[in-house]
Amino acid sequence: RKGLIAARNFGFQHVTAEVVVFLDAHVEVNKGWLEPLLHRIQQNDKVIAVPNTDFLSWETLQFQFRPNKHQFKCGFQFDMKYNWISIPKPDGIKRKTWADPIDTPVHLGCCLAISRKNFERLGRYDPGLEIWGCENLELSFKAWMCGSRLEIIPCSHIAHLQRQSFTYSWLSKSQIYERNCLRVAEVWMDQYKIFYQHRVSNLQNTISIGDVTERKALREKLKCQSFDWYMKVVHTADINIPINTTAIGRIASMRDSSQCIMKNIMSPSNHPITAATCHPQNTDQYFYLTKENQIRRDKYCMFYDAVKDIIDNENCRKETGQWEYRMDNTITSIGTDRCISLSNGQSNIIMAICNSSDINQQWHWSRKSLVLT
Repeated sequence: RKGLIAARNFGFQHVTAEVVVFLDAHVEVNKGWLEPLLHRIQQNDKVIAVPNTDFLSWETLQFQFRPNKHQFKCGFQFDMKYNWISIPKPDGIKRKTWADPIDTPVHLGCCLAISRKNFERLGRYDPGLEIWGCENLELSFKAWMCGSRLEIIPCSHIAHLQRQSFTYSWLSKSQIYERNCLRVAEVWMDQYKIFYQHRVSNLQNTISIGDVTERKALREKLKCQSFDWYMKVVHTADINIPINTTAIGRIASMRDSSQCIMKNIMSPSNHPITAATCHPQNTDQYFYLTKENQIRRDKYCMFYDAVKDIIDNENCRKETGQWEYRMDNTITSIGTDRCISLSNGQSNIIMAICNSSDINQQWHWSRKSLVLT
């Protein structure tokens, strides 16, 4: 009942082979999945070798194979969750074929192979992390920053079952994921840690992340690079840094301060953007207004779909809908006469003809910008 992180560290204590493979229980391996991982580590024992990740249907357990040219590498956003990044075609220089290894800023966490010596050198998984959460980012950051590297090995395929809910309890503990991520941010992310801390309402001020002295000493001992180096050299694409904003944080209704605008994860096809009870650590309620007048949630932007008369969200593009947060606390779709409104008597988000005296259209949104020092 110690959870994934402690279980992996415990298992590693009993490893005698030169290479260790960590593999989730809810994973199916494909034929010949192991040999390419071992071969790459034999070539360079500083490589953490990760297979191409296909998917298992949680309803039918069908293996959903994706050809290598339709695969993705893994990155993260400042909600400390992974996201997929498209893999460009082989350039004929660094990667000559689709079978060549692919540098990946982050790994998903469900399967990896690493030399025993390298895992020991990197300090194993941080024993101060509890149960589950953010251990994949911790290993990813320190691998790149401390002289190792993460690579996807295209000729190795496994399939991961994306579960619809957790199959174990948190042992009456709450905010484990946030605590773990705050700990990782404190040790590895330097000045960039503010982007996660602010997102979870500076939770580090009210809960303990534990003593990080030994982990910072490990970083010093290994002469690791800065997180700024990681952002500029390793994770160079598909991540948005929320600076130069005119408003940032949760958008709370002034009619009912318990209701916040939120990405709808339950029925996104009907109402992609909805309202829900405000929660200071719910990262799906965290938005920022950029100097380009886009309302962003990392790589996604809100836009007003006038045909369907709803607010939707999509991958941000220059032409994605623009918004203004006015001094009368209304949020208007630029170029239209429509404002974001909380529907009467319900917790739905609609677009209505702008009326600055309508309390349904008035929103509290912190007018500030985070500064990267």
